[in-house]
Amino acid sequence: MTWTAADVRRRARRVLLGLLRPTLDRLPATTDQWDTYLPVTQISYRTIAPIPSGSTCWADTVREFGWPPTSYHQRERRREVDDVALSSLAWLARRLDAIVEDVEAVAPSVARGAHPVARTLAHVALSRLADTTPARPDRLDLRSLAASGFPWSVLAELAEQVGRAETDLQFLAYELIQPDPESVARLFHLAILGEVIRSFQRCGFDVRWRAPLQAVRQLGPQLVVTRGEDRWEIWYEAAGARAYYRLPAATYGRAVEHIPGAGGAIGSDIAVIGRESRSLLLEVKWSPRPSYVGRSGFHQAMSYALDARLGVTPEVWSFLVGPAEVVLGTSVSDAALAQASILVGSMNVGGVGGVVEAFVRGDPASIPVGVESS
Repeated sequence: MTWTAADVRRRARRVLLGLLRPTLDRLPATTDQWDTYLPVTQISYRTIAPIPSGSTCWADTVREFGWPPTSYHQRERRREVDDVALSSLAWLARRLDAIVEDVEAVAPSVARGAHPVARTLAHVALSRLADTTPARPDRLDLRSLAASGFPWSVLAELAEQVGRAETDLQFLAYELIQPDPESVARLFHLAILGEVIRSFQRCGFDVRWRAPLQAVRQLGPQLVVTRGEDRWEIWYEAAGARAYYRLPAATYGRAVEHIPGAGGAIGSDIAVIGRESRSLLLEVKWSPRPSYVGRSGFHQAMSYALDARLGVTPEVWSFLVGPAEVVLGTSVSDAALAQASILVGSMNVGGVGGVVEAFVRGDPASIPVGVESS
């Protein structure tokens, strides 16, 4: 299939309309409701007319022109409007009408949901703002509208998004692929798992799935990687590892035994376990706060390492993994390696491959450490 320019535009507007819908639904739903918000000022003035009307001021007419008068004083009123607000409303009404029309061709159900508001705005623009010239609001106009109360603050949000979609080519592309905020941390965990799997494959390991990933406590490892005599089991959420390997509860459960609400099994986010050799534990932290990633991540990495050393595996490598914007490179501490067989460190996703390769060799000195160049 060959995509035309119209096809691309329709798909882009489908994404845009999905972004606009929550804000659109906050606007007045009828023309009568809009009438109460249109910023109109009545200005009174006088004119001279050759014939009387319902607005004739008889006292002024007789005083100036006598009786019977030859001309008549008329009281007239003119509506003065806020040009910025109404020109922005007229511009947005036209844009929304075009967006909904395009989306109708590719996603009728989505377009139907936005039709009522779009039709109302179009009717307001035609019936109330026929003499208003549509104009896209600039940055200062948007700031003024945002401070003008309901519904102009809502209109400012919509105008800003529509205007940005027309001028920023990357805006809709990022919105299309950017995950829901509530899913970002989980997707980051999955990305690290994927990098671990790929790193083992680069090292020549065969990867075999044993069980699907689940959002609940796992009853066993999901993957097994093998290369000759080398064999490791990979866990995604390793809280059930001790029970799976039929080991008694370790330090944590006993230490908090009399704290209501505490206790239970603990485990790293990702664990690569070799019962007869060594294990690699990864505590994954998604946050922009270095104190949370570093301090909390270190505490958990160390506690998981201690738990694993008590029966799971003879040697433990335990790393916290954070965003590259926070964790700038790979750091390693071997202070507890000789006495406790625990290696601890931190890295971002770019360091996973080097750590896995060194882990497979069993050579901590070969881990590439230092700040990664961007």
